[in-house]
Amino acid sequence: MNPLHLDEELETERLIIKKHSLDEAEMMYKAIDSDRGRLAAFMPWPEKINSVEDELEFLRDCQEWWKVCQQFDYSIYAKEKLVFLGNVGVHTIRWGHDCCEIGYWLLAGHEGQGYMREAVTEVENHLFAKGFNRVEIRCDPNNTRSTKVPAALGYSYEGLLREQTKHGDYFRDTLVYSKIKKDR
Repeated sequence: MNPLHLDEELETERLIIKKHSLDEAEMMYKAIDSDRGRLAAFMPWPEKINSVEDELEFLRDCQEWWKVCQQFDYSIYAKEKLVFLGNVGVHTIRWGHDCCEIGYWLLAGHEGQGYMREAVTEVENHLFAKGFNRVEIRCDPNNTRSTKVPAALGYSYEGLLREQTKHGDYFRDTLVYSKIKKDR
């Protein structure tokens, strides 16, 4: 498939999933900073976001990635009171193979309410409607909440990539899950 743009806003019964905007920088930085320790336990990027300016730089990168169809990152908001919950994004896009990866994170205070399953389902539906054939989810095996999302949504477990990424001073394993269009 040829590169194409995804919709800038998706909506579910409880969520608004929208393309990042620069005016979210301060709010997102404060949210990340308030949950930094937990997020950093499983992902390398929190150590790079140490100020509103760092977050703004990331959001500018997101705008550029969106323009060239390299990566599509969304903010997740609860419709009720427009509360920021976290992010979901489409990464590692392999246009020539109709394949991509969904990545996500949720602030601790909003876990266990099905928000991420709802957001991932909506993004996944959009990806398959746009012509993708394969969607992957990769996560740290120690992040049990994250591993529950693909399991709950019918993704197939494909395996463990041993010491696949470096996280600080140590190597981290990665679990790989996938869903193929015909699996739906």
